[in-house]
Amino acid sequence: MATGWAYILFKIFSLGGKALNAELVYSEIELPLKIFQTGAIMEVFHSAVGLVRAPVFSTFIQVLSRVGVLWGVAHLVPESRETPFFVLMVISWSLVEVPRYLFYACNLLNMVGYPLLWLRYSLFAVLYPTGISGEVGTISAAVLATLGTHVLSVSLPNAFNFAFSYPYALIVVLALYVPFSPFMYNHMVIQRRKNLSKQKAA
Repeated sequence: MATGWAYILFKIFSLGGKALNAELVYSEIELPLKIFQTGAIMEVFHSAVGLVRAPVFSTFIQVLSRVGVLWGVAHLVPESRETPFFVLMVISWSLVEVPRYLFYACNLLNMVGYPLLWLRYSLFAVLYPTGISGEVGTISAAVLATLGTHVLSVSLPNAFNFAFSYPYALIVVLALYVPFSPFMYNHMVIQRRKNLSKQKAA
């Protein structure tokens, strides 16, 4: 997984100045991004059965938000992946995931050095806010692109007597970032304090 996210970073940065073209970035990384981000769903299962020491709820929230933005927004609404927020989001995800998966691999071999430990529990301080900003910006672009249209929505009357508004559903999702973003950030602050203090004590 670390190799996959590193490959995504390489693909983005190899574009040079063209990386400012978000739609070009998406076309270059669409397949590996979908493969490796969707693969993160297994982390929820691993946490639930105790294969990794990670809280199920926080793991679920993080994976759900990322997979949701990727498949439920960027995949469905082209305008959402034409914004710089999309590039910011993917770069932030990648920079978090490379050291995180390296940490997991080295931990299995009991070979975690302090620099890697520090990166694992410190990069979030910058990359969580940038990643969340990227996600919110990407979702907001989708809202603006679909608001006032019937794209991906279901109107009454219909045989099932059911109505659904895609842009308003996204607005609800944006509202959920208000309580859950501080929750996820504070969770990492606690994990950082616990793990780095444990290392120093050792």
